[in-house]
Amino acid sequence: MQHMRGLLNGRGFEMGGGVADDERLPLGKPVVWTFSNPATQMMAMPHPIHIHGVRFRVVERSGGGDAGRELAAGIVDAGYQDTFLILPGERVRVQVTPTEPGLFMYHCHNLEHEDGGMMRNCRFEPSRGA
Repeated sequence: MQHMRGLLNGRGFEMGGGVADDERLPLGKPVVWTFSNPATQMMAMPHPIHIHGVRFRVVERSGGGDAGRELAAGIVDAGYQDTFLILPGERVRVQVTPTEPGLFMYHCHNLEHEDGGMMRNCRFEPSRGA
């Protein structure tokens, strides 16, 4: 969140279906996305991030400091996920392997954050050159 406007990777939601190059993922090929939640923000808080159209695995979780240690102890990252919680000060890396083509979205599952634009489109498509 930046000045009460929801952003992911410094980008807000684009109604026209805008998809950045790093949000275009090839079908059947694993890609690692990195999410960070800076603890320096005015209202540092956890964000449950949901990715539509694909299941994924959490491959690394780092940072977070003392503030979220008790909460972090209860987070289960094993197995396939469709949502993960990122605590203030954390960095989470997820391995995404799309199997279905299409235009999907990923977003914060806090309703007021989603409504504030903390969501983005992503496109899963055959590899270029395939």
